[in-house]
Amino acid sequence: MLPVSSLTVTLTGYSTFQDSARDESVAIPQLCGKLQQRWARRQCSGSDLFPDNLRRFTLIVPSALIPTNGLGSIGGQEEDVREVVQRLRPVGQAPALHCAPDGNGLCTAAFRLSEGVLAVWVLADTDAGPRPLRRQAAAIRAFVEHAAGEREAYGQLIQALHQPG
Repeated sequence: MLPVSSLTVTLTGYSTFQDSARDESVAIPQLCGKLQQRWARRQCSGSDLFPDNLRRFTLIVPSALIPTNGLGSIGGQEEDVREVVQRLRPVGQAPALHCAPDGNGLCTAAFRLSEGVLAVWVLADTDAGPRPLRRQAAAIRAFVEHAAGEREAYGQLIQALHQPG
């Protein structure tokens, strides 16, 4: 096992390849059927499982937020994620939110997934209401508990994703 201080999980784009030489996306729909997990096949085929435009999130070990370690930005947010998350001070499982004053319309949300892991993601300020924020946090929790493990619990994932926020 390789120790890491952060891990970004991308929930979209499984059926496309970004050709940087041509600056375009190339569709590869035949990849969807080759994915092993049911949630990934469904997501790949265009049936968006995740609520309120949740596209990606990052899991971070809190000790990685020490002042000498810059983690860079997450998902287009211009401010260093370390600074934003330290300012948020996520203490419980309820998500904390910070919307950047830079006019880009992006907000950073974070919550403690467990004592040793923070979940951090960027969302548009138009999606930053209390209900979408709770639903996205619940979706991240559900993904980690039911989809990211050695064995997928697809039924439990779908049930958790359809809980009212």
